Amino acid sequence: GTRPTGPGGKFDGTFVADYEYVAGLGDLDECNGRFGVTPEYPDGVYHYYIIEEFPYIPRYFRGTPDSSFQRRGPGPGGPGRGGFGPPGQQRGGFGRGQ
Repeated sequence: GTRPTGPGGKFDGTFVADYEYVAGLGDLDECNGRFGVTPEYPDGVYHYYIIEEFPYIPRYFRGTPDSSFQRRGPGPGGPGRGGFGPPGQQRGGFGRGQ
């Protein structure tokens, strides 16, 4: 069927929102990044952006990412099952080795 309000379209699980990068349309490249000056890098640096519209986060890296991006936090679960426990008892996490 169809929805009377909301996202619209058929309510059959069909994916209708897609993304196509078009060179020259906007300020960001295909990696959701650009070269520009920042306070920390007055000579300029390539940097990525998280945006409010799809694709939201970068889908690709320009060049080779640092090996620290390969680290992963604990899997899903709760206290006692390998997940995060109460504050102060967390282990692992984004950007830290285990």
